[in-house]
Amino acid sequence: MKKLDVTKMIWIAFTILLFVLYLSSNVALKEARNLNITLNEALLTLKTSSTAQTDQLNESVIKLQDELDALTTEHSTLSQSYEALLIKLPIIDEFELSLIEKMGITDPNQLSEDLMNKPELIPYEGVLGGTMAFTQVYLISDQWAFAKFEDGHIMGSGLYQYKVGSDHSITWELVKANLY
Repeated sequence: MKKLDVTKMIWIAFTILLFVLYLSSNVALKEARNLNITLNEALLTLKTSSTAQTDQLNESVIKLQDELDALTTEHSTLSQSYEALLIKLPIIDEFELSLIEKMGITDPNQLSEDLMNKPELIPYEGVLGGTMAFTQVYLISDQWAFAKFEDGHIMGSGLYQYKVGSDHSITWELVKANLY
């Protein structure tokens, strides 16, 4: 009977040990679950915070892009206005203007416009299907003009001499030209 009691005791001890292990693993499992819940909550908080920051950054990027678009449009408008003024405004002084008026030209822009309408005076052919055209004409004196030209692919400039006939016709002669 003693042997039976020892075996029984071993089984009871073993059962108690298993029960203790079960309880302790249950506690560890509960702690692991609680830790997992805490970590998930922390990740959710970070994700929410990160999403809010990302949304703010995206709004800032959109706002900056709108500002850039507005400034680009303004720059384009100002550049076009500047180019238009350069074409229209002669760079010669009052004395030179009076000499031009004596030739019968009341508006010096007539000279610029006349040369602009004569692309055949550009000594270079356009490339890649482009057509050469004058882009700017600067009157230098009562006999000389400097002009820029391009075809959208290449550009150049030339020095032109002009004469105004008694019938107010304008003749042009190319003196020198070059491509950039």
